[in-house]
Amino acid sequence: MNTRVITVKPLAISNSYDASVSIGENRYSFLFEFESDTIADLPVELLKRDDRFVSMFSFNRNLAEHITALISKVHKGESVDFPVDVGEFGTCEEAITQMKPWRETAKK
Repeated sequence: MNTRVITVKPLAISNSYDASVSIGENRYSFLFEFESDTIADLPVELLKRDDRFVSMFSFNRNLAEHITALISKVHKGESVDFPVDVGEFGTCEEAITQMKPWRETAKK
């Protein structure tokens, strides 16, 4: 099913965003929040993802990465022309089928 990010809107909560995503005919809303931290004396920003988002995209990591990259662009103030098609949403069975050739190659 075609997956598309309809909008990414900042929320009143600091560094939080609402992402509206369609998968086929269904529309979902996910909450994302940027948190600041320090690692090895360097400041970093971490993106906290909605638990439903993580669960829903567990077999579609490439789509999840594309969606979070769009959210990062909005957070940085970069221009994004929505809606954005991010790819085809696959089922668990489709993901397993795609993994099988990789597993066979890795065994050799």
